Amino acid sequence: MIDAAYNYLSEGFSVIPLLENKAPATSENPFLRIPMKENEVIYNFSKAKKIGIACGQISGGLECLDFDAHNSEPIRQILSKFLKDVGIETIIDNHDLPIIQTPSGGFHILYKCELTEPSRKLALWESGECMIETRGDGAYFATIPSPGYSLQKGTEIIKTDTISV
Repeated sequence: MIDAAYNYLSEGFSVIPLLENKAPATSENPFLRIPMKENEVIYNFSKAKKIGIACGQISGGLECLDFDAHNSEPIRQILSKFLKDVGIETIIDNHDLPIIQTPSGGFHILYKCELTEPSRKLALWESGECMIETRGDGAYFATIPSPGYSLQKGTEIIKTDTISV
């Protein structure tokens, strides 16, 4: 995790050390507002099991479109329908946006945008659990090289492209 933290930091992303359950591994979580300094990485990531990246302006406008499956819901089918939309397909393909599978079977689509917003829930499962949400200013997501996260399509995270509003 330490090498990945240095790599993400050098590319302008604010990194967050995470525990196994994706909660911050530090007693406070200032890294949503203030980027970690390079000389703090080893100390802060010494107990980390996963790595997170803060969303929004702190990470160069990085946002995450998060597709979640909580109880074995068919999220892959939902994502597949979403990706078949001609406009969405064009944006993702033209910008080679990363699509990352999560350990729970969900997916993250990453992009940068000059205008970032706070997170928003876009769709819910019948159970009331979140199906699709944006992760924006004030939020974070766990990612590669955390166990169980894998790049399914697109470029590596550090090369995430900026899309227009």
